Amino acid sequence: MKHLQTFESFLNEANYKPADFPAGSIVHFKDGEEWIVVEPGMRASNARRQSNEVTLMPHNKLAKDKNVSMSSDFTMDYLNREATKIEKA
Repeated sequence: MKHLQTFESFLNEANYKPADFPAGSIVHFKDGEEWIVVEPGMRASNARRQSNEVTLMPHNKLAKDKNVSMSSDFTMDYLNREATKIEKA
């Protein structure tokens, strides 16, 4: 069993899978950025993106101002650590 330091870390611990990110959903991050899901994980084995990644594109003004306005691939490790909510499309 994993030892958690604080109650907040327990509340913020996520265990997302690529299937939790359907295309068109909006992903909210801790820093206030919102990104829209372009493609969920599980591309073909010869594709550039790994099966544990999700392709997202900046959605709100904050995300567009802080990043290049093009899609990026995010790993499940990063999403589990930084995402706070997924608004399903």
